[in-house]
Amino acid sequence: FPVTIKVDVFLLAYRKSKKKYIESLYREEYLKTAMVCTGRGCKYRCAYCYRGAKFSSVRQIPLPIVEFDLAYLKDLGYRRIYFYDDCFLTTNFDRLESVLEMMRKYDFEYYIAVRYEMCSSEILTRLEGIKFYFLQIGLQTTKNAKHHKRNVDQDRFSNVVDRLKQNGSYVSVDLILGLPGETKDDFLETLRFVISLNPNNITVNTLFINPGTELVKTYKDFGIKVKTVQLNVPFIVESSTFSKSDMDECREVLKKCSKDIQNISFTIR
Repeated sequence: FPVTIKVDVFLLAYRKSKKKYIESLYREEYLKTAMVCTGRGCKYRCAYCYRGAKFSSVRQIPLPIVEFDLAYLKDLGYRRIYFYDDCFLTTNFDRLESVLEMMRKYDFEYYIAVRYEMCSSEILTRLEGIKFYFLQIGLQTTKNAKHHKRNVDQDRFSNVVDRLKQNGSYVSVDLILGLPGETKDDFLETLRFVISLNPNNITVNTLFINPGTELVKTYKDFGIKVKTVQLNVPFIVESSTFSKSDMDECREVLKKCSKDIQNISFTIR
């Protein structure tokens, strides 16, 4: 049953001390932000991602409900909307156009996640004029591998990031550290590529084994060893191609980048 999640504070906290967590909750940018679910499920089946495995099909929330929720939240004084929808740009064009019209009608700042493959020139033109306080693109890696089930066209990805930035969007690119079969050099090559694009933010997530994903069945084939940490999440420690020292070296490189590169913010998890 479609339900909009209405919250005064939206924050996903990773490995924060209690003091930092409390301080983050009361930062101005997180106040009066609401998460609105416009669809559930993902038609893609990336081996490491639970979102494609959690639902057997994509289910879209009826548009009248979406508009009702936006109007309701506007009346309550909310300023920002996070559209929780893994297939935000992969719906049929008529539905997407209707959602974009709602976004123009209700003057929020918006957060969406997109796949670069769906960002055609026409779609990017349609996104112009909408205020995005965060636009998330999941690259994860530049390496094409059948066990990732992701293929990357670097030229096209570069063009999409450049176009979104030209439109004034705040662009964040996601990467994964420790993907199966990858090496330290593979990860650093991906990192160099993304830095060259000069996005506003780079988020690096350490690989963890999501229940229900294809990776649960295959991760041991890659010599992946995990350690269960906070919230019982099994994070990678090492693999047959990515030693512990390699992981540590990559994290040190990320910390240095975070200090030295002033025009890109880094989120390292």
